[in-house]
Amino acid sequence: MPAQISFSVNDAAVTPVAHVFAPQGVKNVSGEDVGTWRNLAVAKPLGMEEAVISYARRKADGTTVFKMKLILPTTAVNSTTGKTEIIRSHEAAVTFTLPPSGLVQERKDLRTLLGNALISGQFTTAIDNAEGVW
Repeated sequence: MPAQISFSVNDAAVTPVAHVFAPQGVKNVSGEDVGTWRNLAVAKPLGMEEAVISYARRKADGTTVFKMKLILPTTAVNSTTGKTEIIRSHEAAVTFTLPPSGLVQERKDLRTLLGNALISGQFTTAIDNAEGVW
């Protein structure tokens, strides 16, 4: 993995807001290197948006597997306890499985096609309206 640095992505608000994710470190978990970033704009860790990337190389065939996840929690103050709680959390996850014989251009194409598919009408309608295709 490249060195862990901050990154910024805009949301889909009418006036887009940049969400800056700061590195929180890399740990080895069950043979996978797992990097975590958090949006530190939220005052309490409970409600921080989080990005996670894990990397592992399968020893048997040399395949590389990257897993990426973005977590967007929504918090509210519980009227009974007065404590902040997560009331819901939206998550997106993607897995890239890359064979050792794959070319750099093929990996670039996979990443770019996925990114472009996610902003195409078919995907945005399904995701934004929480409905399947028919």
